[in-house]
Amino acid sequence: MKLPDHIDPRIKSRPEYPPVILHTGRQQQVFIAESDNSPVLKQMFQDSMEIVGAERTLWLTLDHHSLEGGLSQEQAQTQAQAQLASALGQMPLSTAIYLAGTEAFMWDVHNWLLALDFAPDQIQLLAPVSHKRRLFCTHCYTLMDNVTQSPHRCDGCGELLLVRDHFSRLAGAYVGVCINAEDRTQVPAAEDVA
Repeated sequence: MKLPDHIDPRIKSRPEYPPVILHTGRQQQVFIAESDNSPVLKQMFQDSMEIVGAERTLWLTLDHHSLEGGLSQEQAQTQAQAQLASALGQMPLSTAIYLAGTEAFMWDVHNWLLALDFAPDQIQLLAPVSHKRRLFCTHCYTLMDNVTQSPHRCDGCGELLLVRDHFSRLAGAYVGVCINAEDRTQVPAAEDVA
């Protein structure tokens, strides 16, 4: 078997977000937002209310990383998971779920929903509301939110990381690898990630 001479730079594991459509034939419609400022999700919610009615439409706002009230990020995520489990615990099998927010938020909620035995085809993710990324350091396993530039210095080990387009759906994060492992004096100029 002959290996290719080069790897196509367009080959990425970055998720794609196709247009989201309402599945009004499902018994329940659930809209989950990271904040209340998602006009697309709000419009879909209003459309669902008109088509299937208020009794079959639910809106949830989850803040899974707020440090308000003295909660750590881990405590806030645990609280958000419990809120989600409580709200969706008795939902019928035929439930459609729509997510809006940052990419990290949507993949966290997506994974929590899978743990609650919802199927992947029940969950639709809108395009992320920002280009901020969650970054996973391959050297110390630290997760960092709101990364906007590459390279990025790791909060855990201090390595200067190249923000790759390789995406882990499980962690909801992009992979960061040491950008100057062979020559520590070489520090490339920062570029915005998109």
